[in-house]
Amino acid sequence: MYKTGDIIFVKNKGWLFNNIRDLTDSDFDHVGILSVGDTIMVIDATPLAGVAMRPIECFRNNEYKVYRLKAPYQSFADKMIDYCENNMGRSYDFIQALCLYVMIAFKMKTTLDPVDIRNAFVCSELISQAAEYAGFYFVDNKIATDRITPADILYSNKLYEVD
Repeated sequence: MYKTGDIIFVKNKGWLFNNIRDLTDSDFDHVGILSVGDTIMVIDATPLAGVAMRPIECFRNNEYKVYRLKAPYQSFADKMIDYCENNMGRSYDFIQALCLYVMIAFKMKTTLDPVDIRNAFVCSELISQAAEYAGFYFVDNKIATDRITPADILYSNKLYEVD
């Protein structure tokens, strides 16, 4: 069913997440990548854990969908996982998350650079940088990884829904 390198998009509960989805015109506010072995694990960046791996069961109370890289990009999945695993334990970039939120809310996304703390990640930055490390961009116009949102990845022409 699911494969290593599949991308999971999550719809979290709460007013902040509702607001993020509204601002980004998306059904989802969070993104991670699957690592499939004996169990299905999700590598993502969260405020509480930073970059970490957790079982997919952690999302059972949230709506989520899983997408897969299209055939030309499937070969990049292992390198994306390597990048994410090499960054496990890095912290969550709260300042960047706040800057992104303000930039999107005030329609400044393309005019300002968010404050980006090196070696700290928001969820979409982790997945976008993993793709870049592997050798491709989710967005054809190459949105900087410190500006990309889960919606930008979701609407990429490099994915298709498997769930």
